[in-house]
Amino acid sequence: MTWQEQLQQLDAALAGGQISAEEHRRQRDEILASASSPQAGGWTPGAFSANTPHASIEQAFPSGRNFPQQNSAQALANDTERTQVVPAVTAGGPPPQGANGAPPWGGDQNFPPPPGQGWYSGPESFDGAKSSSGGKKGKLVAIIAAVVIGLAAVGAGVWWFVLRDTGATAGESENPGGDQQDAPPAPPEFGPDLLPALPGGPDGNSGLLTAQQGVDLGLYGETTLGSLTENGTERLVYSGSNDAGTSHTVLAFETAGPDEATSVADALVDVQAIQEMEVVTLDGIPEAVTIMRSNTDGLDVYRAVYTSGDLTIRVGGARQGEEDELVLVTEFQNTLNAVLDALPVD
Repeated sequence: MTWQEQLQQLDAALAGGQISAEEHRRQRDEILASASSPQAGGWTPGAFSANTPHASIEQAFPSGRNFPQQNSAQALANDTERTQVVPAVTAGGPPPQGANGAPPWGGDQNFPPPPGQGWYSGPESFDGAKSSSGGKKGKLVAIIAAVVIGLAAVGAGVWWFVLRDTGATAGESENPGGDQQDAPPAPPEFGPDLLPALPGGPDGNSGLLTAQQGVDLGLYGETTLGSLTENGTERLVYSGSNDAGTSHTVLAFETAGPDEATSVADALVDVQAIQEMEVVTLDGIPEAVTIMRSNTDGLDVYRAVYTSGDLTIRVGGARQGEEDELVLVTEFQNTLNAVLDALPVD
């Protein structure tokens, strides 16, 4: 296998992730060093030494024979550590220039150009008119260094324009306002929009009320008003409706804080106990929600009381007729679940 084929296999191994960039550089240097020494069994490209006469060198680089094309972009595609290109410093002046003034590794040229073109024009480029064997070897090292620098330059370009981290992962939007779009919506202000829509026709008195207006509308009595005042409640949101014989009511009391909300909830439960309502349970309702029921003269009533932050919530349902108790339970539980979704229990 020629040294050109070895380099191509080495580049393919790096591109496929089979070897690291450091291992690639070490093996590449070994191949180039081996190519610059004579080998048994006939000449291979780069096989000449300090004692090789000019005639042998001309045979080693016959006219029209190109050096191998290095797929440098592919070989360096995964080498993201190449972030700095160290320019070559060679004795005798700046790097050789191509026909258009560009360095020999610029544009689409091979590494290096074919004999007779650009900065390389045959054996004379290695030893000048009459140079020592040490000069020949120095010229060869300079050419190899130029090729390595060229590969590094291409790799740096690939990294800068293709592989450089832009701060966004694959499939991730680079929209600077993305964090604002992903932020959860702010909770609604205390008002009618705080509660979900109820089934049936709405009560015309629904909306934002003062604590005293709740008493005036018969939503609760003076005892409850006293507890509300003690716990800093000055206003509430009321929503009521009637759906084919079932009455729905939801009250959300704004208190001074979570502790005050608990005090108001306890007062509501105490008042309902005085009204001979009994504690019951419904499947799927959290234990922190107190549910009570009463039936007086065929009027079936359910009420649920719980706290949500600094709010005290009371949900009610009522329907006339004992034979419709199952209908009332189903409709009441549906309304309660909707309120719990909007205002989760503590």
